[in-house]
Amino acid sequence: MNRRYRKKRNYPHYTRSARGKRRRLLRLIRRYVLPVLLLLWILTSLFPAQTQLLLDAADTYVLSPVCESIVEPYLLTPLDEHVLRPLNEHILTPIDDTVGAPLRKWIFTPLSEHVLTPVWNTVSSALTEHVIAPFQTEVIQPLTADVHTALEDYFYTPLGLSPPWNPNPDSDSGDNDSKLTADTVKGSDDFEVHYLDVGQGLSVLVRSGDHALLYDGGDRSHSSFVVAYLKRQGITKLDYLIASHYDADHLSGLIGVLHTTQVDTVLGPDYVHTSKTYTSFQNAVTDSGNTVCHPTAGSDYQLGDAYFTVVGPIRSYTDSNNNSIAIRIVNGDNSFLLTGDAEMQSEEDMCRSGLNLYSDVICPGHHGSSNATTSLLLACTQPIWAVISVGAGNDYGHPHQETLQRLADAGVKVLRTDEHGTIVARSDGQNITWETEQ
Repeated sequence: MNRRYRKKRNYPHYTRSARGKRRRLLRLIRRYVLPVLLLLWILTSLFPAQTQLLLDAADTYVLSPVCESIVEPYLLTPLDEHVLRPLNEHILTPIDDTVGAPLRKWIFTPLSEHVLTPVWNTVSSALTEHVIAPFQTEVIQPLTADVHTALEDYFYTPLGLSPPWNPNPDSDSGDNDSKLTADTVKGSDDFEVHYLDVGQGLSVLVRSGDHALLYDGGDRSHSSFVVAYLKRQGITKLDYLIASHYDADHLSGLIGVLHTTQVDTVLGPDYVHTSKTYTSFQNAVTDSGNTVCHPTAGSDYQLGDAYFTVVGPIRSYTDSNNNSIAIRIVNGDNSFLLTGDAEMQSEEDMCRSGLNLYSDVICPGHHGSSNATTSLLLACTQPIWAVISVGAGNDYGHPHQETLQRLADAGVKVLRTDEHGTIVARSDGQNITWETEQ
């Protein structure tokens, strides 16, 4: 009687104790775990580049050393040598040869081919047609659209961010008629990027087989050099001529090219400059039978077996430098980034746009000025090389020491036109080799 009595008295007590533990666990999750997870999600959304930088640092300085120095030699290697390999060699393989192979041959394979596969095909087709597809159309898609709309209205838009499912909602390819596929952009083994030595300016020639693109043309004093360089390269037609923006040290040289070289498409930013150089450029475009197309971020353009994506500007700016058209050129596994004179504000918007900025080679913005090539951009691009287009002994002190220090801290190898002359990068779609004049 006493034992039964004790059991009856203790059972409710045990139940109350278990319920109390569950309640305490739920309170702990609500009070600490959920807020921490929400905070981490917000931080990764607001600062994706810094988050990736921290993860890369953790992998480089913590996880990889621990795995290489402790886990592999003292755990994985002994486990493989003394347990897994003998087990497989002396037990599992003989059992499979004597038992598993006959079972697969005479039972499992015929059962799968003649019974299970036909039944599954019949059932799965019916489920897909009458259950899964209607559920996806009538429930999941409307619910997803409602959730995306709510997040855009109450989170991303108030913070000035672009949602990851729609990195540039206003993007309209417009002048971009090419439909890129894996076959059309497989990459060329005859691909070159020429960083021309145009002093304190910028001019970059990109070649993919018989197709060519010219990004900026330097200042007026180097216009004849750019024209002569194209002729020496045997280029009589450009697929694309791009004016990153309308400052003279980027625009003037393009005017001479328009007068001497056939151009299929002219791209330029959507703003008006008051200078005579801008007027001359517009007249030269008209005389060549073209109009200036204003691409939007996210637009893709094919260049032979390579292609380039417009990654900036994300929006309009009052400063002409920030309105620079930025492009990411891709040839196979290699990629090159050109940002004109884009500065900190435009770079930050590009990094938050959700567009892929990863590049093997970058051309630091505004000739290596300290107000460009920020740590955020370097974190998003992860470059191996940087080519700075700059004039020797220029009055601006370009490239600034702050920029060179950021590149050095990121482990980026630097080439400069004031030290190396015209610089040529050659890509076969996997590797990049370099050639310099000096």
